[in-house]
Amino acid sequence: LLFGNPVNTFLLLLSVIFFVIGSFIKPKEEKIFSIDIPDFPPTETLRIKIKAEDLVRVMEGVNKFYKWKNMPLKLSEIKAGFRKSSIAGKRIVMSDFNLEYILEKLAEKGIVKKVADYYSLTKWEKESKFSIEELTLFRIVRDICVSYAVPFSKLYKKQYHMKITLMGKQIPLIFYDKNKPFVSLVRKALSLVASSPSSTVMVLTLDEEDKAFIYQRMFASGREFALFRYYVERGLISILTVKEFEKKIKELKE
Repeated sequence: LLFGNPVNTFLLLLSVIFFVIGSFIKPKEEKIFSIDIPDFPPTETLRIKIKAEDLVRVMEGVNKFYKWKNMPLKLSEIKAGFRKSSIAGKRIVMSDFNLEYILEKLAEKGIVKKVADYYSLTKWEKESKFSIEELTLFRIVRDICVSYAVPFSKLYKKQYHMKITLMGKQIPLIFYDKNKPFVSLVRKALSLVASSPSSTVMVLTLDEEDKAFIYQRMFASGREFALFRYYVERGLISILTVKEFEKKIKELKE
């Protein structure tokens, strides 16, 4: 008999227990959802040939938009300028690689010149009467002054390139251009110290290499170079890279 045998009874009860436990621990069925994505039409692309005059127009357009004049531009600014303009009635979307390639080719033709990370039209030298190096230094210094709310002047062709107002004092800045005679920079600095001995004259360079060149050249023989060295040693003439200039401005403004 099924229930007369204790072993059978035990096995039956054990089966009922496993069945009850199994019903509680049975994994829930996962609900599967799907999203119906419609087919999008393929994006239409059109190959457009960029001419030199197109780039010139865009770079001048960026200057006009910001109310600048002959201002060197970053790659991102030129790229944004293309997005805002059109060629053959088409909006231009250009990658950094393609734009750099175009700028490089135009630099080989003498239409564009790159200094540091900024691009300029070579004709701006004739229009502004400043070298691309000087224009680039002005752009970098201008951006630093704007960032730290430091009043600054426009670009001058006098004894100095520009002046900034810091801690209530006007400080003249001279930009180093390796393509110009070094002695002219020395004479400008000496003239400024003589006219305003209580103010420090800052000589700014693009990088450490240019700064090292000034320190090397100032040990040349001659009275002007000896006086220039003397003023540097006394702190009346300060030679700084643009990075050091920014660091100094930041420290003074904090």
